Amino acid sequence: MSFDFKLLGRKIKEARESLLIEKEEVAKYLRCSIEEYEKIENGESSSVDGDTIILISQVLEMDFRYFVSGDYVSAESQIKELFRQNGDITKNDRKAIRKFIRLCEEKHNLEGLLSRQKPLPYDYSGYGFRSNNHKYQGITAAYRERKRLNIDDSINDIYGLLRKQKIHIFRRRLEDSNISGVYIKHPIAGHCVLINYSDDIYRQNFSMAHEYCHVLFDSGKEQSITYFNREMNYVEIRANNFASNFLLPAKGIESINTDTSYEELIKIILDICNHYNVSSKVVVYRLKEKRLISEKLVERLLKDERLIISKSDKIDPELAGASKNLHEKLKKIIESGISLEYIELVRNAYQQNEISYGKMLECLQMNIEDAKQLIDLWDVYMEV
Repeated sequence: MSFDFKLLGRKIKEARESLLIEKEEVAKYLRCSIEEYEKIENGESSSVDGDTIILISQVLEMDFRYFVSGDYVSAESQIKELFRQNGDITKNDRKAIRKFIRLCEEKHNLEGLLSRQKPLPYDYSGYGFRSNNHKYQGITAAYRERKRLNIDDSINDIYGLLRKQKIHIFRRRLEDSNISGVYIKHPIAGHCVLINYSDDIYRQNFSMAHEYCHVLFDSGKEQSITYFNREMNYVEIRANNFASNFLLPAKGIESINTDTSYEELIKIILDICNHYNVSSKVVVYRLKEKRLISEKLVERLLKDERLIISKSDKIDPELAGASKNLHEKLKKIIESGISLEYIELVRNAYQQNEISYGKMLECLQMNIEDAKQLIDLWDVYMEV
């Protein structure tokens, strides 16, 4: 059977357009003329070699097998729908989301090579709740999950906790600060969650709990983006109520004496924030829900700048224990989209001869020099 160059061209064109990349950019990367590149997209070039397809896959942030294999399973339909539903996603953030999916695919493959078996998270989509009220469902599921995951008090590392299940979690600094999180149900890799590293640490914790609710309830939708401060539908209301109760259970606020002075209440709220790793806004709204404070007091507290916790006072759960020098270097790695869990997974696969050195570089999405610096840094981190 002859190779279908028409299909190849159509796949390339659709992938390029979804990333808002112009033909000129790809042609420049290939070092060819616009006319030569257009022939590839039009299926008129029957001399496209493997190296050219690999270069195209690199600029389009995709696995080259998607272009050459008719039975390669990808999340392309989910990504296209995500971009279609959210047309204002910037070019750079589209690239970041594609890179994120590539990492999820590689992580799934590496876990298979290393026989890392993890349990699937619970599916609440068919759970028999006593009410169709989305707020009630979110709150009920939050306490069921705390019990199922053996969470007694605060969650100090929500990423480490949820990564014990089959969920691929990455963080990355996105261009659009209004994006809190992205969820995609990959047809092979499964649940994939991206958290915007542009947010402060406590906000990221909330976003992770919010996206976890989408994992538990909404995988049938296969893709979604959560925006900060946008009008919420019932699904988002459920996820917000899940997140606030999952992170800050009732026992964390019910014993509070709210009849104390305003100054003392400020101190109490800050203590709760730092114990449960949540923002003051979460605490204030939880107090309001429990009718422990008045509407007037809620407004006053939300405007009080003393309840804005400094970034320097918040500990990134993935970097806890790292020295100041290592902290800054590892922080840059995380905000670029690579998790520390993923680095260790790649390194183990290489050390156990499951992947080649070249494949290791491909998995880390780095050149030789950057990868060497990362491995040296990782050796120091593991010693610490």
